[in-house]
Amino acid sequence: MTALLQAISRRCSLPLGLQILRFRLLNLVTALAAVAFAASLMLTQWGFRDALFSSSVAIQKLFQADVILISWHSVSTLTWMSTFPDAYLSALRADRRIADTTTVRIGYMRWTLEGQHTARLSTALGVEPGHADFFTPSLARAASLLQMPGRLLFDRLSRPEYGDVERLLQAGQPVQAYLEEQRVRVVGVLDIGASFGADATTIMSRESFETILPGLNNGEVEIGLIRLQPGTDRSAFLRDQQQRLPADVRLLSPEQFVRFEQDFWDRSKPIGFIFFFGVLMGMVIGGSIIFLVLNTIILLHIDDFATLMAIGYSRWRLQLVIFNQAIILSLLGYPLGLAISEAIYALTRLTTRLPMQMTFGRAITVFLLTVALCAVSGILSLRRLNETSPADAFS
Repeated sequence: MTALLQAISRRCSLPLGLQILRFRLLNLVTALAAVAFAASLMLTQWGFRDALFSSSVAIQKLFQADVILISWHSVSTLTWMSTFPDAYLSALRADRRIADTTTVRIGYMRWTLEGQHTARLSTALGVEPGHADFFTPSLARAASLLQMPGRLLFDRLSRPEYGDVERLLQAGQPVQAYLEEQRVRVVGVLDIGASFGADATTIMSRESFETILPGLNNGEVEIGLIRLQPGTDRSAFLRDQQQRLPADVRLLSPEQFVRFEQDFWDRSKPIGFIFFFGVLMGMVIGGSIIFLVLNTIILLHIDDFATLMAIGYSRWRLQLVIFNQAIILSLLGYPLGLAISEAIYALTRLTTRLPMQMTFGRAITVFLLTVALCAVSGILSLRRLNETSPADAFS
């Protein structure tokens, strides 16, 4: 009796596929490593992609409006927002369906914390503090602090290189900084988060924004926010007003404003494709290794499989054994891949401040992909088993 059949007789309570995997631990470890690698690479790349889209709309999430007005020439809130005359927004106020409007300036400014010597680029927002009903609750509570010129809020989730502003504020120390070499004072912090396009964000009044950047045309803005009267049909408003507005501006719903930003990073930049390609490569490489391992197992035990066929095991039953091995590998290897990806997520949050969080939907989806990957590898490896003949047991 061969070594495999001896193992079967000793461990008859275990599934045959698992017994074969246990018989050669090196093959088992290699296969589990391949599954874990494929799962962790898919989870990590998918996590980066979701973090890209989530962080790219952090600015949009600061405001609460029914309709947003931007220039047709704007590209992205994190790269380039073209301006349009403030008079366009003023003209819209004649529509009785509008309850209120406000403006937002957005641009880049060089940031230097007092005591540091290196200037770093930051995203700067200029808002109208008197229109706090357009802000999220956290920003609305701090908006009154921006009334005085030269006062600003700092994103406490900005990268560490910009300085530990939150610790200084908690210690009761006045936090002085320079924006475009003009002295400013940080009066509070709030959560915005770093992104692939911005490492730090500051928020100030529109007056302070235009004072720090005196070369701007103060009669133009990058974003207009509109709040409609209760019960107004937003779709009808968008359709009517878009026809009346000049051709160089457009009205968006909040959902369209979010898609405007995400589409830029997904289509106009290669980042989205790179992360998708990473997921695909994880599947291809992991699947190839699993296929090679299963193929090797069949090759090493070709005489044993022939013996099993000679004593009555059908070819279909042995094919089911190989397929079960692939499923067992996915069930044992996926938890390891999930643990590795969770560690990568935590390290990424710590070092880059990107909002990488594992979601239940993503974990389940990648698990199903891992099972499918192993199943396909098992099916492809069955070709070697189909070449086996019971006569091989006596050759």
